[in-house]
Amino acid sequence: MRALLLWLVAVPAMAQTMAWSEFVATAVERAQEVRVAEAKVAEARAKRMAAFAAFEPRVNLSSEGKDYGNDLQYRLDRAEARVGLPGGIDLVGGAAQGTGAFINPERKTPTEGLVNLGISAPLGGALIFSDRQYEWGASTRNLEIAEAKLDRTERKAILNAVKVYTFWQAQSEVQGAVDEALAVAAERLRLVREAFRLGERSEMDTLEAYLSWVDRRADAAKQANFTAGAIADVEQLLRGADTTGVDLTGMRPQSLPVVLGTSRLEASSIPELDMVNSALRRERLATTTAWAQWLPAPYVDYRMLQWG
Repeated sequence: MRALLLWLVAVPAMAQTMAWSEFVATAVERAQEVRVAEAKVAEARAKRMAAFAAFEPRVNLSSEGKDYGNDLQYRLDRAEARVGLPGGIDLVGGAAQGTGAFINPERKTPTEGLVNLGISAPLGGALIFSDRQYEWGASTRNLEIAEAKLDRTERKAILNAVKVYTFWQAQSEVQGAVDEALAVAAERLRLVREAFRLGERSEMDTLEAYLSWVDRRADAAKQANFTAGAIADVEQLLRGADTTGVDLTGMRPQSLPVVLGTSRLEASSIPELDMVNSALRRERLATTTAWAQWLPAPYVDYRMLQWG
């Protein structure tokens, strides 16, 4: 689409035909409302990625110890990895090694250390309806709402493009007709005046031809204003949110009727209905999560396997 605009700017004097497909694609891409909606979708996707971070693996490393002179008093090295599962469950794996003459007996491990694997999960409603699960679900619903708004905005932009382009088409045809009528009236006036000089026409015939030419000239001037307005609307849509100038001098719309083809207007989904359904699912999830917070939620950290 950028190439189309550069072409329009670079060759304004060439008589060219702008196809409907090129016009609508550029108009939708450049529309300020569409760009705002696209930014909202990008923001919603970023928030969903941030919500998914709660399920990504996390690794914690710690090491502490004390040396007195050349003697090791104690040293405790720990490593733990957590992987978030759906709901509030974490798959946990860890390793620890504690040595030294003065280490806490509760922290002391065999010389080769300990390795364990287990789960960490809250009991009760938070087992399924955890905060992170809600954040992920809510961000997904918000993304669906943003995408539906973008779809609705693009459809409105297409409808506006149809209105502007078809008016440009109609006005171009009208302008061509009145210009042709003016040319015919001017030629008729010339012939009548020539005949009057030869004595073949009366002064009344000359006056009637002149008044007809004046009427045609007034019609052409009136339609020229309408044409200028139609072209200005087309240029505004093609420019959109950009500051690049667009000159349509010598450009004409296609003579064929506008065919929407496989546009967004023919999609089976209804953006407004999609927005309502996504918002309803988000609120239901929020309500269920809120109720789950009222239930007792003891936390269990159980290591099923342990080596060492």
